[in-house]
Amino acid sequence: MQNKFFFIFFFGLFFFQINASFSQQKDIYNFSADKITYSQDNNIIEATGNVVAKNQEGKQISSEKIIYNKTTQLIKTLEILNFLILKIEY
Repeated sequence: MQNKFFFIFFFGLFFFQINASFSQQKDIYNFSADKITYSQDNNIIEATGNVVAKNQEGKQISSEKIIYNKTTQLIKTLEILNFLILKIEY
């Protein structure tokens, strides 16, 4: 009985740590563009004209038009002019 308790306790602790690490990996993008519109109803950002989207990890996407769904954290674009991935370690 005691072994079962320890198994459940450590399994729960392990699951909590894994879940916490995934929840911290949200891609939050900052946009710069000629025109940016935000739809609060759909939680969608639409940027047009010289769009650059950067996240906290250094990923950068450049395009003429980007649609970003904040709920699903997906970026849609018809063409990608530039996609840059940087990994900076200190």
